[in-house]
Amino acid sequence: MLKKIRKFLLYFTFGFLLTVTAIVILAKVYTKEIKQYAISYLNQYLTAEVHVDNVRLDLLKRFPQATLVFENAHIEDLNNAATGDTMLFAKELLLKFDFVEIFNGQYHINQAEAVDAVLNLSVTAEGKENYLIWQQKKPAEIREFHFELNQLSFINTKINYDNRLTKQQYNCKASTVRLSGNFTEQLFDLEINSNLLLQSVKIGDLTYIKNEKTVLETTLSIDKISKKYLIENGTVNIGGLDFNVSGNYLTESSFCDLSIIGKNLVLNRVFSVFPSVFFEKFKSYNSKGNLDFNATIKGVTAKNNVPDIVADFEIKDGKLTERNTRIDLDNITFSGHYSNADLGELSIQNISGSILQSYFAGNIQIKNFNHPVITAKINGDMDLESIQEFFQFQSLSYLNGLLNVDLDIKGKSRKGNFTTTKSKGKFHLKNVNVKTNSNDLEYTDLNGMFSLKNGNAIISNCSGTIFNSDFNLAGVLRDFIPYLLGKNKVLTIEADLDSRFIDLSQITALASAANQTRGYAPSSILPKNIAFNFNTTVEKLSYQEFDAKNIRGIASLQNQTLTGKNVRFEANEGTYRTQFEFDGSN
Repeated sequence: MLKKIRKFLLYFTFGFLLTVTAIVILAKVYTKEIKQYAISYLNQYLTAEVHVDNVRLDLLKRFPQATLVFENAHIEDLNNAATGDTMLFAKELLLKFDFVEIFNGQYHINQAEAVDAVLNLSVTAEGKENYLIWQQKKPAEIREFHFELNQLSFINTKINYDNRLTKQQYNCKASTVRLSGNFTEQLFDLEINSNLLLQSVKIGDLTYIKNEKTVLETTLSIDKISKKYLIENGTVNIGGLDFNVSGNYLTESSFCDLSIIGKNLVLNRVFSVFPSVFFEKFKSYNSKGNLDFNATIKGVTAKNNVPDIVADFEIKDGKLTERNTRIDLDNITFSGHYSNADLGELSIQNISGSILQSYFAGNIQIKNFNHPVITAKINGDMDLESIQEFFQFQSLSYLNGLLNVDLDIKGKSRKGNFTTTKSKGKFHLKNVNVKTNSNDLEYTDLNGMFSLKNGNAIISNCSGTIFNSDFNLAGVLRDFIPYLLGKNKVLTIEADLDSRFIDLSQITALASAANQTRGYAPSSILPKNIAFNFNTTVEKLSYQEFDAKNIRGIASLQNQTLTGKNVRFEANEGTYRTQFEFDGSN
């Protein structure tokens, strides 16, 4: 028995070595012939030049298929021929055909494979594609060699797509991309399967996706006669988010009609995958909940035309959790609509949510993204301490108290400046305490009612204290909404100011000390973005060794300069009248 096994192994080894030797000899014998056929065929059909370091026939590499191996192959880039750039470089470009065809002299290339490749696809601003390099012409004169492709594969390939016509850039690194179909037919289905790392998706100036694992599985129906591409049911998984894609594209008219649907998309993945300019703030929160998304892209893609993009989305029962304080923004619900027509529109309706004892609801709409027109409505009762703990406002040391809001605002934004065209509503402060990080002043027991009118806030009996000093205001905050929503806006306060006692020594000392600690000039204690005009009545004022009472007059602040007019006060058993000016800008 043992002798029979040894004999079998001996014959098997001999037969195997003989077969391998025969295959190697065949490869040597037929390499020159097939190489000549292949190069002549490609030169007849390709409009771009192909360069290779070496061509060899390998009958073992993809056995039982025979493989014609082009080593260090590169195809020139028609859009950048002057610079010598390449559309395709492959360490190995494999053309595969049936093994038995070696013996009948008819070579039908049915599969092609690029290994360790770089593929640079581009469209110029004039609409010229660099990848349309296969000429449609009469059958090749070389009848012994022709392409009947049914599979095209890319292994370990970097793919770059730059469309300057539509201002789109895509960059990815594919472990595998496999395209299967009868490429020689006028009508055929192309199956696409790929696993890749989507390194960047950039449209215009905005980068939408960075470094996300992506799986694409779809069937594309191709009609070469009408030049139409149809996707009936494609699936794309980007960073763990599943989308269904369907629609069609007509190459002659550059018309596309696509539908993209995402159901039950996990919020924390949405925040991580899509543009940081939209979601960077949300990345610092833990999130729960799902998003439904439905978008269409329809229209002609041309140099001066962008197709219509419409998207509807909805979130129900979402939750965001601040990672340090563990405070929840809970019961998040809203529905939204986006359109790029008429310079763009974003509408978010039925917004609602809660934070501990706080709740809010509202709507927001933005039209014309070039020169935004913003309409917003918000109402709710808010516990400011929980709001501060959740949002972690860096400009505040602490914040607590209650805020009731019911606002309706409309305005225009231009280069960071907000102009109010309509505002109404009110907000009510109740027992609010706040301390800013810009100075060491503490504002306590703030209470008051404010009503909005044309961007201003009418003050109805607002009272509070700054350490030992108290105040009561009644008047108007001019440009209040632009001050809150814009940049470099000045808030002007015109009001009657009443106070029982002001300790000016304490206020100025703390403000000056805070400025010195933060590196500000010691005397620049007056704010740049606040102006006021107070009709002042103060029962008692103390400043260092000076005490005064029954103070009356007009106090104004403009451009960090404090002035007093028609000032009258009692001090040192006498009555005095004066005026003053103090420059706090330097």
